[in-house]
Amino acid sequence: HENLFCPVCGTSSKNRQMYHELCKCANSNDDVYLYEQITPMYCAVKMNFPNAVGSEYLCTDMDQYKSGEIVNGILHEDATELSFQDENFDVILSSHVFEHVFEIEKALKEAWRVLKKNGKLLISLPFVYIADKTVVRAKLQGGKVVHLQKPVYHGNPLSSDGSLAVYDYGWDFLDKIRAAGFSDVYLEPYFDSEHGIMGIDYYNRIFCPQFV
Repeated sequence: HENLFCPVCGTSSKNRQMYHELCKCANSNDDVYLYEQITPMYCAVKMNFPNAVGSEYLCTDMDQYKSGEIVNGILHEDATELSFQDENFDVILSSHVFEHVFEIEKALKEAWRVLKKNGKLLISLPFVYIADKTVVRAKLQGGKVVHLQKPVYHGNPLSSDGSLAVYDYGWDFLDKIRAAGFSDVYLEPYFDSEHGIMGIDYYNRIFCPQFV
């Protein structure tokens, strides 16, 4: 699914599925938030949802910013401490972000906080569909990363080093979402050959779901 890029807009298979889900559950004038800003996905959403807001996580060991700061035209947001007011958005899109967030429970609670009543959270991420329990690949200890599994890095548009994968999510992730306050949580496998949307990653056999 990562290799099926549209030659026109540059979106990947998972991006197109997220966009299709957004169009099904949102109106063009809805307030939408994405945990990304410099990607083809954000550009596609912004074109048809003018109230969309995107951000990136810009902090490094040398540069530390607060959520809400704009750095070189890019909005910085920490998923665990969003700068937005309560009940601010109709829909939030998280496309392969939450597997990189150490404090995932805090990030989910923040998403719930800034969503309006009856708002929706759309998540796509690597999901091990045969695993009941999530595997923790790394943790923070004393401000430093401790690897519990062999390090795996995913692509990052801001860094050639990539982003460390912290979790291999299993079915218990749905319980974490419910614990954050969400009441209607489900997994939706996807496949749509007409739009080049493939749900199975044939390289690592990880199923990529859609949560709402």
